[in-house]
Amino acid sequence: MDRSNRVSGYRPELDGIRSIAILAVLGFHVGFSDWSGGFLGVDVFFVLSGWLICGHIHDALRSGQFNPWTFFARRIRRLIPAAFACYLIVTLVVLALFLPFEQEAYLRYLLGSAFFFNNFVLMSEAGYFASEAGLNPLLHTWSLSIEEQFYLVVPWLALLIRRSARAFAVLLAVAVVVSLGLTIFSGQAIHDDDARYFSSLFRTWEIAAGGLAYVMTRGRDLPRFPGLALLALMAVLAPIFVFDETLLHPGSGVTVVVAETLGLILLARPDRSLVGRMLASRPMAFIGRISYSTYLWHWPLIVFLGYVGHDFSDATRALTILGSLGFGYLSYRVIEAPVRSWGVPARGRALFMLFTAQSAAMLGLAAVLIMLSAGRDDGSGSRIAGILEAGKVGNEQWESCWYDPAAPESCRFGQIGGSGRPLVLWGDSMASSAVSAFDVLARERQAQGMAFVIPSCAPLLGLAHENANEADCLAANDAVLGWLQAQLASDVFLFARWPMYFEGYQHTDLDSFGSAKYFGPGVVAVEGAPHDIAEQALRATLAAIPKHHRVIVVGPVPEYRWAVPDAMVRAIRFGSTPETLTRAEFDRISLKTRARLADLVEAEGAVFIDPADTFCTIDFCPYAEGDVPIFADAVHLAILGNKLLSQAIERYFLDAN
Repeated sequence: MDRSNRVSGYRPELDGIRSIAILAVLGFHVGFSDWSGGFLGVDVFFVLSGWLICGHIHDALRSGQFNPWTFFARRIRRLIPAAFACYLIVTLVVLALFLPFEQEAYLRYLLGSAFFFNNFVLMSEAGYFASEAGLNPLLHTWSLSIEEQFYLVVPWLALLIRRSARAFAVLLAVAVVVSLGLTIFSGQAIHDDDARYFSSLFRTWEIAAGGLAYVMTRGRDLPRFPGLALLALMAVLAPIFVFDETLLHPGSGVTVVVAETLGLILLARPDRSLVGRMLASRPMAFIGRISYSTYLWHWPLIVFLGYVGHDFSDATRALTILGSLGFGYLSYRVIEAPVRSWGVPARGRALFMLFTAQSAAMLGLAAVLIMLSAGRDDGSGSRIAGILEAGKVGNEQWESCWYDPAAPESCRFGQIGGSGRPLVLWGDSMASSAVSAFDVLARERQAQGMAFVIPSCAPLLGLAHENANEADCLAANDAVLGWLQAQLASDVFLFARWPMYFEGYQHTDLDSFGSAKYFGPGVVAVEGAPHDIAEQALRATLAAIPKHHRVIVVGPVPEYRWAVPDAMVRAIRFGSTPETLTRAEFDRISLKTRARLADLVEAEGAVFIDPADTFCTIDFCPYAEGDVPIFADAVHLAILGNKLLSQAIERYFLDAN
């Protein structure tokens, strides 16, 4: 019999797999762009949990020693004390920092987390990937809720099947088939993207699959498969860096992560592979052991740092990860490890009493929140709500407007079927945020409009900035040009975050001039000065658009270093004053680009509109008018920003006539 396959025997490589899962989640949550699929680390946790916990239940059933109360006592010992300490301290920080209306919202998450139904609370609210999630310090406990819902049901089912280990295996198999089938074939028929993310229905199979794999391989000495452990490791790691939040999740994509996690569990054993020895190494096993406490603490830390105005750079992201691991280690040493040394069932009654006391304390905290937040509305709540509502991206079609090769004409605006000269908007996410400005212009002309907008992809033929998906950007721009070549005369507006492409800086770093990489056809790197590279590509675009179209290039609008609505909200919370962008700073970033654009566009016989004087005075570029933000974040236009852009375009045409 392969002793390493027994739940009762400690396998340090499983803690190593846990370390991969927690590091993936940390990298994603702090905002490392390369870790765009790090949320899949939770799926790895689910599989490991199923292997270990369902495996323990199965072994107890086989030996005739399964007792649901002993099982629940073990779950209390494992989870509750560390979670209670975290929730208590988080609640105290919420009481100190959050405004009354924010405390009222937090109350739902506290109760949902403490009593394992937070996923249901979140299913009806903002999604996991939504910006509002940044104000919920207990967002991450949805996964703990799902796991415990599973383990609250399974022991009683074990009793119903008369403690039969064979029937338990069948039960796990049925759970995998039903839940996986619904996950893959339901699409959005049962829940939309946000709701399905939090649904137990689509997660049960992941936990059950771990348990079923244990049952099927228990006691079997698996043959050696040289190299497969390494392939399994690579297959677990790849989705973390390849997938992103656009993935329908849970969906068919997660089957890869689940299958390869099982592959690691079965194949990556220290006595059989280098991968197993690496996973079982002291650093990896250590991070795995503190992964639960680290998971508890990392998200509140991120939320509170963001709440007080902390801006994340790569250095501070790394420090936040280290801080999360530090909190996790402290919680593990002070709470987890001592409590886990308690014997079960000898101290089972004490554990249940502890759970009862902590539950009562959570209810008491909830009552305190209700009393403190009641009647304390000083108007800041409605004021903040107004800012956030006015600070939404100006394009109501933002989520559905992105260019799709399968439906290239899906983003329409203006008067559909109108008799006026059609409008075409072509650009990057800046153009997407400005669709409503062009909608106003089209309706005034009784014309229909079409938008072709690609994230981080300016209308520069044969050129892609590294912040874009280079191959998709190049292909999409070629497709838009082909579409224009087949259309009747239109007004074609080119609008983008021009300085980013002409100065060659990164999304979030306005001081990184010249640091960006560029790619041409075939996704081959392009060398040269950013202004020269971008100018050549824009000249190619203007030359390729058929002459029966009139081309209007709209220049850049101001860019801030911080998200405007968030800064305005922080000003209310903490009495701070957001720093206004000076005209000199805006000109430092954009003046050279605007001058090159004006000269190039005029030379090519197109029209150039510079909105700078509409958005800025001689001295400043305001971020808001009163409590109405101009920008939805640091650069994209909110509703008021769209109105200003409309004014700039209309002013040009009025002056031209």
